[in-house]
Amino acid sequence: MDKITNITTKQKISQEYINTETGETLISELPSLAYVVKNTDLVVVDYKSFTVINRDVMSFLEEMLPFAEIGRINKLSQSIKSNWNILHNPSTKMPYELDELAKDIQYTRDKFHVFMQKMYKASIIYKLKGYWDGVEKTVIVLNPHLAKNTKTVNKELLTLFEDLSKPSVQEKIKLLINQKK
Repeated sequence: MDKITNITTKQKISQEYINTETGETLISELPSLAYVVKNTDLVVVDYKSFTVINRDVMSFLEEMLPFAEIGRINKLSQSIKSNWNILHNPSTKMPYELDELAKDIQYTRDKFHVFMQKMYKASIIYKLKGYWDGVEKTVIVLNPHLAKNTKTVNKELLTLFEDLSKPSVQEKIKLLINQKK
């Protein structure tokens, strides 16, 4: 369920507050009262359908990639599930089959293969193979340095990807992508 929560601030009570009738400080009269809590005009909007995109990384990619590919990367980011950043098909709620993903991002099989190779070389996606219900499957994982939909990610996930926000990594990716042009 989506929820909106008020944000409050806690302010430590200063020793300056004095009861004018007794001359005692407020802290000495009420030692358990250490903070005053105030409501702010801010709220936390906690929807489960948020995707957090690293603007700096996306800006870097926008400089190098065609607009259509940026749109497809954005589409990929909207299908992230779990703290492993696995791409899930919204209609089946299961990890994407490669042919399903190609269809959803509107690519033919050949163009999809070229696009995915480019994304793999640029450290945007990673392919993991494993068994699901006894059948070998390939799942696609999106780089959490680009986008994520949870506050936390699995620590092992970070070992699969380069940090796209680092200038040295960006220079390497520019060279890889420009080799094909």
